[in-house]
Amino acid sequence: MNVIFLIGGLFLALVFGRNNISNLFGAAVFTRMVSLRTATMIAILFVILGAVISGSGTSTSMQQLGSPQTMADAFILTVSAGLVLWGMTHQGIPVSIAQAMVGATVAFSIFHNSLTHTDVLKKTIWAWIYSPFLAIGVAFIVFKLIRWWLKHFPISLLYRDVFTRVGLIIVGAFSAYALGANNVATISSPFISASGWNNLWVNLLICGLVGIGFWTADKKVMRTMGSGLFPLTPLEALIVVFSAALTLFLFSWGGLKAVLDYYGLPAFPLVPVPMTSAVIGSIIGVSFAKGGYGLKYKMLGHILLSWCLTPLVAGMTCIYLMTIWSFVEKL
Repeated sequence: MNVIFLIGGLFLALVFGRNNISNLFGAAVFTRMVSLRTATMIAILFVILGAVISGSGTSTSMQQLGSPQTMADAFILTVSAGLVLWGMTHQGIPVSIAQAMVGATVAFSIFHNSLTHTDVLKKTIWAWIYSPFLAIGVAFIVFKLIRWWLKHFPISLLYRDVFTRVGLIIVGAFSAYALGANNVATISSPFISASGWNNLWVNLLICGLVGIGFWTADKKVMRTMGSGLFPLTPLEALIVVFSAALTLFLFSWGGLKAVLDYYGLPAFPLVPVPMTSAVIGSIIGVSFAKGGYGLKYKMLGHILLSWCLTPLVAGMTCIYLMTIWSFVEKL
């Protein structure tokens, strides 16, 4: 029966992959600098490495927000988030698994009158608020630095094309690693808490379904990230992916947090941060660096609204499914 309940996590992992390949390589694929096949293979490898090597920090945070005691609870949590993520993806709206899973997890704790680590929840929400602004700042600065460099040290179009193509592959791999380190634990942690299964094997299984999701990438979301919000050149796509990956990685880098804590300096909390918000923030940063022209504010408004609705809808879905399951258990 436990294996059957694991289907919820596999469903969420599949939808997660379909939605997030656009965050990693959407701009690169849409500008035809990297093929979808190459992007997918790189993404699968580095998502696995990120989840296995650096995924423990966000896993701990998710367990503090709410720890399901049974596999049925873990199933309901992941299905609730998966249904919301699937619905948004079907509409071509990029949303985050972090928002959906945190919303479902907090609702789960409320339903069972169990304690949620409010300090972790506050840190998570604040991270959701300021991470897009951090991405905006990083992308703005990187864009200005590269423009200055090209102005004073111009290179031929051929070498610039090679640099951009190779750069997109490298930063895409870095972005996939950051995604695996920060977001995969949101799927695996409920099942690890409920079953006590080996962390490594659960993460590998989840990553395998994420990879299948990559192969079945949603073209609507990829179009939104490639040109739907702001038309990107290949070099600008490189800046966007790098800035978003760096932003996400800062919330997953346990070593950096340990050093900053040691010296009493403010540190980035190890909490699940929406990859989508980092990418959107980076796109906005590039557009601002170019004067703000061409940014499609109506599309941006739809995306911002979806960010607010995603945790709420996921939480309501979780409570609805938990209510049904409680009734079934009494029969």
